[in-house]
Amino acid sequence: AEALHLIKNQACEGITVDEIVKQVHVSRSILERRFRKHIGRSPQVEIRTVQIQKVKQLLRETNYTLSHIAELVGFEHPEYLSVVFKKLVKITPNQYRKKAAVTY
Repeated sequence: AEALHLIKNQACEGITVDEIVKQVHVSRSILERRFRKHIGRSPQVEIRTVQIQKVKQLLRETNYTLSHIAELVGFEHPEYLSVVFKKLVKITPNQYRKKAAVTY
């Protein structure tokens, strides 16, 4: 529960699995096992999931550029954010923003 809380609060600030391990005082393998058992994915995937949820929110609610959004959610390069977003959401950030504008 503490690890999930850390991810929810610090995913966009660049928290790493190694930092979580240090803060919750368990080994990386135990942390990974618990995550897979309780939420069905690894801590790293959960970090990415939280980041992408924030990206989706910012795409829907702001006119920020992808570069600015990348900076806000902890991605060094907007191009990499675009690749990760498309892999997880199945459409590009720009397509998502256009679709959201029609929906909302």
